[in-house]
Amino acid sequence: MTPELSDSGKNPTETARQANNWTLLSLTLFCLGFLPMVAVFAYHLWEKPQYQFFPLAMAGAGFLIWTRIKEAPRPLIPGQAWVTVVILFSCFSILAIATAVWSPWLGTIAAFFGGICLTWMAGGWKLSRSMFPAFILLAILVPPPLGLDTEFTLYLRSIAVTWSSSILDTVGVIHCQNGNIIELPEKKLMVEEACSGINSVLFVSSACLFYSFWRRRSFLRVLIGLAVSIGFVLFGNVIRITLGAWFEYFHHINLLSGWKHELLGLVLLATYLGLIISFDDLMSCIPEINIRLWPAVPAPSASARPVHRRVIRLGTGLACLFALIGLAEVGSGWRFYHQQIGARAAHSMLSDSAVFTLPEKIGVWSRLTTETAENHFIKTQGISSKIWVFRNGQIEVAIAFDYPFRGYHDVRQCYTEAGWSVVNTERIADPSPGSVARIEVLMQKVPLQFGQLWFSTVDELGKTVEAPEFQRNFLDKLRMSGAPAKTTYRFQALVTGFIPLSTADRVLVIRLFEDARKEITKQLVNQTTGKP
Repeated sequence: MTPELSDSGKNPTETARQANNWTLLSLTLFCLGFLPMVAVFAYHLWEKPQYQFFPLAMAGAGFLIWTRIKEAPRPLIPGQAWVTVVILFSCFSILAIATAVWSPWLGTIAAFFGGICLTWMAGGWKLSRSMFPAFILLAILVPPPLGLDTEFTLYLRSIAVTWSSSILDTVGVIHCQNGNIIELPEKKLMVEEACSGINSVLFVSSACLFYSFWRRRSFLRVLIGLAVSIGFVLFGNVIRITLGAWFEYFHHINLLSGWKHELLGLVLLATYLGLIISFDDLMSCIPEINIRLWPAVPAPSASARPVHRRVIRLGTGLACLFALIGLAEVGSGWRFYHQQIGARAAHSMLSDSAVFTLPEKIGVWSRLTTETAENHFIKTQGISSKIWVFRNGQIEVAIAFDYPFRGYHDVRQCYTEAGWSVVNTERIADPSPGSVARIEVLMQKVPLQFGQLWFSTVDELGKTVEAPEFQRNFLDKLRMSGAPAKTTYRFQALVTGFIPLSTADRVLVIRLFEDARKEITKQLVNQTTGKP
């Protein structure tokens, strides 16, 4: 669209050319305000396997935007000015807060509103309505707060394991379901690897949305297709787990790792996409759900409203403010990463020859040499795990040191998957110098088994890495959403029994955990590269 200037006495062609130049300049400055935040957000999003499809989703959204703009009749009529001001002010405020606290997640939310604002300014409600499918597709790429996407994935995993266990009973595979773990007579089934395909639920959902929006399906039809596509992924993982257990039990063939695992995943993914298209064609037979929500071409518009030169230059001035915030983002990001990581931490990687040991005696506790972790149900998911078992009288405590992780890893999820129910969680701040906070968890497993767990997480410098739910305030949570995925190390102590510990025994276990953690932390810091 070429804005029509209201100034008189000007050559129309020259006026249009100047208007286009000012518009292009304003758009460039406006986008530069969001670029640093969005770039960092995309970098950290790539570190999450379930979101690594985001370049394809962005390409799909771009295709939808291109087709909708190409179909829109000219001239476009901009939306009401007061709505533009409200959206623009909200966008600017969110971006300013994101810059102040350095939160790429919040900055990406601001960029999302910025796109809505540009659409409204260009074509008002009609163009915004036609762009709605692209906005939905892009919104999927923003992880929800509080780890809701992870909780949904774990929920789907638990359903898949339960259904697979029932099928394995039917086909005669002797096994034991222990929470979200399936144990065969000779080995444990790595359900987490088997259910890695659950991560594809986001990709399959995005593919379903793109196909439905591209074919301009009705809102009800999109919702039905989305629900069914999630069901396809769930049933696909039931098949994956069941086949993996069946082949392992009867033929000792491992389908849940290596190239067989990858090939099976690709076959299932292609099957999901084919089923989405087939089910969409099936719904074409139901006239009641085929009313189109997004028409192919918006209704013709009236002539464009004149745009005064002062309005264009005012827009350029506002775009300059966004560009200045973009420069502030660069400085805020540099300061944040410099403070959080520091020059030494960036090179502070654990030595390949690192060794961690605990003494045979810690206070009143004696270390055992014959016990294994399996006797104490302790759960470890680090690349490397070191486990020690200590005894005092009739009480045995399993101490574990797990490493390395990328970012914070909540070990409570591991125990929940293994059949434990979390009864209570408490954060305990240790006031002693040089110590870190710990989290104490009371768990229970049917019928009468109790577990008491203590754990804490540190980075490569031995500094505490807090759980998201225990961040001190809202601003800290926003900062954490944009923090880089640090390399982290986790300590935990577990006691299981038929009754909870007494107060005196609990104090002794806490002392053991604290002493063991301090000793291992000292060894960790001393064995990172760059340490004199």
